Amino acid sequence: MQYTRKLISQELKLRIALKAGTFGGVIEYGAEKKISKFSNLAFSVVCGVPAGVKLKIRLTRASQTYSFPIHLCEEVMPAPVFYATIVPLVLYIVVKKGFVEPFIKEEKSKKLEKQKQDNFNKLLEKRREAMAAQELMQATYNRIRDEESNKKGLVIINAIYGKIIKDASQQGDMEISNDVVDVTIPVQCLVKDSKLVIHERTKSELPGFFDPALGEEKMLHIIYTYHDEPHEVTVADHEPVRLPKTCSLMAKKLQFT
Repeated sequence: MQYTRKLISQELKLRIALKAGTFGGVIEYGAEKKISKFSNLAFSVVCGVPAGVKLKIRLTRASQTYSFPIHLCEEVMPAPVFYATIVPLVLYIVVKKGFVEPFIKEEKSKKLEKQKQDNFNKLLEKRREAMAAQELMQATYNRIRDEESNKKGLVIINAIYGKIIKDASQQGDMEISNDVVDVTIPVQCLVKDSKLVIHERTKSELPGFFDPALGEEKMLHIIYTYHDEPHEVTVADHEPVRLPKTCSLMAKKLQFT
């Protein structure tokens, strides 16, 4: 009898099996975890009669498999079972946090840096095109901004797009890298009748925008006023934008009731 459960989001597979025969019975339980694109790490604990307590560790990389069977005890005793279960988990956490994650992070950083170097000239050209587009928008920007200011509508104070890291520990705090572009002009030009609507798409394709952080997650941060009240919003690259926010409209309605 065997039961297997797959946790797809965590790339983890749990397994428990029970075997019984003429000479005794065995229970085996363990887990298998995908640790990289081509590598899986699995461990299982075997307890039974006459097998005793065994720990099995298996590393699979591409088409190669490395197995490490460890016979801990001839009899089923609590201490060997406990250590056979806990020690692999502790070792996995130590190796993952101390070696695997830093290695993956460093490799990703090297890959992004190489990508930036390879696309440096392309990035400069995209920046020039975006700045040229913003220059052509200047007259439209001035007109829309004046119209919105006169009727106390939606005025974009500042808008930036690129690599922006939100600090989850402190609400509202952000870390802004050098990989950003000022998009105040094109965002204001998208305002129509005191409303800003950007549909679900990568914002690097919008007029006056470009991708300043190739291969990295990007966000759009907007500071604006609506009815002379300041507001601030940060959205992910593919997240739709609708301004002013409903809460801003409701607050304004309440002031007049």
